[in-house]
Amino acid sequence: MRIAAIMRHAEPEDPRGELPLAAGRDRRLTEQGRRQCEAARTWLTGLAPVCVISSDSPRAIETAQLVGAPLTPTIIPELAGMRLGVWEEEPLQAVTDRVRGLVAGAVPAPPGAESIAELSERVRRAFDQALPAEGNVLVVAHRLVNAVLLAELLGLPPEEALSVPQDHANVSLLSLEDTRDQLLALNVTPLAPLRLERREVDNL
Repeated sequence: MRIAAIMRHAEPEDPRGELPLAAGRDRRLTEQGRRQCEAARTWLTGLAPVCVISSDSPRAIETAQLVGAPLTPTIIPELAGMRLGVWEEEPLQAVTDRVRGLVAGAVPAPPGAESIAELSERVRRAFDQALPAEGNVLVVAHRLVNAVLLAELLGLPPEEALSVPQDHANVSLLSLEDTRDQLLALNVTPLAPLRLERREVDNL
């Protein structure tokens, strides 16, 4: 069975106060994030991917390098997070509610942004084109990027993508061959598999 491990990047540094959202795109991992990567790498022992794919954000690339070593990640810019247009000039905390409304289809996309349907189409196309012809693959991307892929497998519309849990450094496993039972595991967080609670993650 060929498997794709879909992973959200590990815990990044906090957004930088009141700086615009765009200024935080280059955030790196925290020490906790690096520990999450080591746990994920151990949990994925046996996957033996033939390639590692990452979005072009530093936090995703760093995650892919740590979890997928010794392979060098292939960078796919189209796996970047949702494009928010002029909202990226504002701090994360100021736009979070609007982004949730945008994802749900209740708020129109601002200038330069994409709708959730456009994000879903972009991500699905990039994912399909990046898959190797043979062997397993590790894909490291973002909260919404992964969620729209997984929502489709769960029979959910992209507007309900935020209902799909995606903790930092979580791994979901997809069969690339069995179309009947394609989703093999959802939101496994190797560093804390027996966590008693899951805090809501506003870092989109």
